[in-house]
Amino acid sequence: MKSSNNEVKWTLLKVMAAVAALGVAVWYAASVWSQASAGPQPMTVQVALDNQCGLVDDAFVAVAEPDGTTAAFDKGVAVLRTRSDAKIMVRASAKYPDFGFESPWVKAAPQVRITTQCKSSGRIDRTLGSMREQFQPKAR
Repeated sequence: MKSSNNEVKWTLLKVMAAVAALGVAVWYAASVWSQASAGPQPMTVQVALDNQCGLVDDAFVAVAEPDGTTAAFDKGVAVLRTRSDAKIMVRASAKYPDFGFESPWVKAAPQVRITTQCKSSGRIDRTLGSMREQFQPKAR
């Protein structure tokens, strides 16, 4: 009789564990589905600039698409208020019309780091040289 009683307890325990696991799976699926169906959410993105061009950070801006939000860099960081489905890039600031630069797009996240590496060519070298001389950071 004791072994039959133990078997009933183990069977009951297995059923309870299966029901609990099924409940967790249903809860997880429902939360994933509700997030996916909610669409893009507002998001603040901090873009850290890894400036390897030798130019002042002011020469660049962060851009979010598809909404077109832009932000200037302050001490190497730009803050964009955009959407969770946005793509982020760094491009040349409109303040310097003779300078052109665009980084690859990256998926929006609360914090992203984008490196700028300016490729050299004759015209770009002259432009960069001129900008370096004109806009060198002031010595502290």
